[in-house]
Amino acid sequence: MSKNMQKKARCQAKTKAGKPCPTAPMAGGLCHFHANPRLASELGRKGGSRNRHTTPAEPVAPLPKLDSLTGLREVNYRLIQEVYAGELDPQRAKGIAALLSLQTRLIDFEGLETRVEMLEASHEESKGFLRDAPRHSRQN
Repeated sequence: MSKNMQKKARCQAKTKAGKPCPTAPMAGGLCHFHANPRLASELGRKGGSRNRHTTPAEPVAPLPKLDSLTGLREVNYRLIQEVYAGELDPQRAKGIAALLSLQTRLIDFEGLETRVEMLEASHEESKGFLRDAPRHSRQN
């Protein structure tokens, strides 16, 4: 086989860098984007509009305090409603859910820390009580 037969067909146009376009050609000898030059910019514009970070037109309801499981439950319920209604992007909700999960763990940890402190205080009190209690000798 000759080198020409082994070589795959390429688009006849050149890239912005001046190199040959590596894309496979369509019937006219150009790739899809070189045959339709406005298509690439249109697709880029559409993709960019989907990724645009905008502020909502309506004021957002303030979050409840996130220092209790009740507040976290309310926000979680609201997230589910907004994603279901199509008002909130699922990826953004996923990020918020991760933060809510972290806050839940911090609340749990704080509760454990308080319980340990109470147990330690109770233990110290019982040690003092046992130390001060009169000793009875055992008589047979």
